Amino acid sequence: MISFFLPLFAYLIGAIPVGFIIARLAGIEDITQLGSGNIGATNVARVAGKKLFLVVFLADAAKAGLYLWLLHYLGMSSFFHYLCAVFLIIGNSFSLFLGGKGGKGVATSVGILAFFNPYALSALLIVWLLSVLKTRNVGISSVLALFLLPIIVLAITQHITDLFLLTLFISWWGIWRHAENIKHYFKIAQAV
Repeated sequence: MISFFLPLFAYLIGAIPVGFIIARLAGIEDITQLGSGNIGATNVARVAGKKLFLVVFLADAAKAGLYLWLLHYLGMSSFFHYLCAVFLIIGNSFSLFLGGKGGKGVATSVGILAFFNPYALSALLIVWLLSVLKTRNVGISSVLALFLLPIIVLAITQHITDLFLLTLFISWWGIWRHAENIKHYFKIAQAV
């Protein structure tokens, strides 16, 4: 019976607005009204200070990874692990606690990857870091990493797996959530 509620619990865990809470503790009344309006690590860092980037990012990643480890400890099947991973991302992006506002799911996806395949996560973080060093833009680097994620997982696993299908979802979701940013980047590129 408890398994029926696992995706709901995953959504609620994902929906905990870590960035909003940390920004509030830093003296920002409502982070959704400032910057990009996002509650993710990048906007919190932009509005409330760069030191908070890592705090928000790691907290969002940790809540996802720890929830999946809890499912593992409880002996839940892999089906529920993958299903709950999807609901963790949806919860982060559309938080019940913020009237449907939320983040883009990048840090949550990092926590999910840390649980499922740390090797893929390591490769992805190297791609992201190299891109940040080259472009000096976290958003562009995140979109690039999201685009390459399924390819990286396929290269590591060598065949189509449930994890590959999950990373297709993560990639699509993250790029969709970055759609406005992507349009902005194209406008900048055309103007140059």
